[in-house]
Amino acid sequence: MTTITDQKSLLVVMWLLTWTYAALCDHLTLTFPSWVSYLGLGIVLGAQPIALLLVAGTMVVYHWAWAQWRKPGLGDGDIDLMVQYALLFGVETTSRWLILACGLALVAHNRGNAPQAFIPWLAISAGLFWI
Repeated sequence: MTTITDQKSLLVVMWLLTWTYAALCDHLTLTFPSWVSYLGLGIVLGAQPIALLLVAGTMVVYHWAWAQWRKPGLGDGDIDLMVQYALLFGVETTSRWLILACGLALVAHNRGNAPQAFIPWLAISAGLFWI
């Protein structure tokens, strides 16, 4: 079992709790409050203000562009979570995390062509990877 031993592990727990809230909202309504994305980004990059401003500016632009797309395959929140995970843990760990999340989602999906909330699977697999 992983424990909170330093500031980085505390930030990871805060980040996981933030996205767990988003996962619960997404599971129930297929949407979540947008402030979760920005709070999560602040938790991940709070100690690096220039990187935070650059990534937050990029997020604003792609959130606007995402709203113009008719039927995206993923929600913009899914992308936010994936980018933040990659910033926290690196690309290699992110690839393994995504394989687990996609596997969980595929095994559990039984609604035909109905949309499925993906953030809950991302949050569950992030929690499993952290433990």
